[in-house]
Amino acid sequence: MTVLTAVRNGAQHLAETIDSIRRQTFTDWEYVIVDDASQDDSTQIVERAMTTDRRIRLIRRPERGGPYIAANDGLRQARGRFIARLDADDLALPKRIERQLAYLERTGLRACASLWLRRTPDDQLVEGVPGADWGVRPLKWRLGVRPQFVHSTACIERSALEEIGGYRELPLSQDLRLWCELARRDWLGVVPEVLGHFRRPGGLTSSSPELQESLAIDILREHLDALSPDPWSEEEVRALRPGWSGIPVGTCVAALRRWSRLWRADPSLDRTERRELARLAREVRWYITRRALHREGLSLSTLRGTLSVGRKPARTGVS
Repeated sequence: MTVLTAVRNGAQHLAETIDSIRRQTFTDWEYVIVDDASQDDSTQIVERAMTTDRRIRLIRRPERGGPYIAANDGLRQARGRFIARLDADDLALPKRIERQLAYLERTGLRACASLWLRRTPDDQLVEGVPGADWGVRPLKWRLGVRPQFVHSTACIERSALEEIGGYRELPLSQDLRLWCELARRDWLGVVPEVLGHFRRPGGLTSSSPELQESLAIDILREHLDALSPDPWSEEEVRALRPGWSGIPVGTCVAALRRWSRLWRADPSLDRTERRELARLAREVRWYITRRALHREGLSLSTLRGTLSVGRKPARTGVS
């Protein structure tokens, strides 16, 4: 097992992140930390940890390349069969590696995520992904409307990463591309247990929200195109995003219905998996409704008319 962290100026939380790996109940790991030309004390923190734990290795990049170039550098030197990703400001709970390896062995899958909680600056735990037993085959459809996975919960067979070409070396959002690539191949599952805490990222991610969103839209459009007979427009993809803004509610509803028609036509899904996606469709529809009422100021009668356009008569059961 290789744990892989790419760090750039992460001294504030890095020692705690390293300690979270050293406290793992599974102990047969190496920890590869790639320093992306940090200008703070990140490398010194790693070097101090190395003096007391020979399983930790430091790779120094002479110039800044970005998180995914740094991650690919680490992948090329990784020796483990599996790669567990962990960002430099996040924490792995003590049984994370043990639980994820057991899950992959039991299911025969090549990758998994887990549930997580967000850690606030004052160390409060909030939000996270609701506990659920998510099916493997619905994940590719779920990602189209609710990409809720956190990179720091990824555990992936190294050969699977190699088969999809590692990370695309763009500045942001390429962990989302990774999830989509794995899910479309039905390689990805979710351990239904909270195994990590994550902090909202700083640095480039927080200072470039428009770039991050633009790259995420490109990835999701590519993903939905791969699942669809006809291409998706940028507006349709944006309409499915949790943080949509400025897109007419009718466009949002139409995009949701299109997404629903696609997964309903997927012959690989069983009845339980269809119920799972039907529940998700209702959640997204409610979110769209609430946003329209409270932020767009639509009247209830206008909203009812918009929601009913093109709607098929209700049928019993889940189709």
